[in-house]
Amino acid sequence: MQYSAKYMNTLTINEHIQKAENDITFMDICAQRYLAAGSKGKHITLHGTCGNATGCFLDGSLLEIFGNAQEALGDTMNEGKIIVHGSCGDALAYGMRGGKIFIEGNCGSRCGIHMKAYQQKSPVVIIGGTTKDFFGEYLAGGTLIVLNLQQQDTCCGKYCGVGAHGGKIYLRLEQLSQANCPSSQLKKADVSTMQNINEILAEYASDLSITLPENMTFYERVIESKNPYEGLYVDN
Repeated sequence: MQYSAKYMNTLTINEHIQKAENDITFMDICAQRYLAAGSKGKHITLHGTCGNATGCFLDGSLLEIFGNAQEALGDTMNEGKIIVHGSCGDALAYGMRGGKIFIEGNCGSRCGIHMKAYQQKSPVVIIGGTTKDFFGEYLAGGTLIVLNLQQQDTCCGKYCGVGAHGGKIYLRLEQLSQANCPSSQLKKADVSTMQNINEILAEYASDLSITLPENMTFYERVIESKNPYEGLYVDN
């Protein structure tokens, strides 16, 4: 089923999603918020620019966005997958606790913060471009990967992984200076780790219909401090 969302508000769009038996497509999306909130068991396709908190509390649906998404995409997502053929704003995957989010382009600040894992659930976020400040802040579980496919000068902003006490952050780097964090906080991914990364990257490339460079080099952001905020805001 396909609709034009040009004159629809969020409530109307979500009512159509709830009633859909499976696949549903919306054209002309223009900043409507909370789209597909809590949805499960559906394949939802959105064309346009999605508003704040699209895919929040997603509980098993496949949400595919042909365009960009604003802030808080996948907020507190529980299960399912979000694929974005574009870029997204700040606070991507805030509090995410399961499922996968694949971003083809860039994302803003404070993405992946408060992500967590529980029992068999372990969320995964892959960003094809770059990300800004406080990436992975307070990370407690799950996996964050930044590919920097356009090979910008820095792949992430300041304070990557600040306050993190669990999970994994992998940065694709040709030079350590691209990480914008001290080299002492990074370690090169070993063979076993690269096997795990390549498995999920194969799924990412397939879902986005792109070809990734061969033999990419990844570094893991080391999360080992008992006091990760020591000396950041005040002397202590």
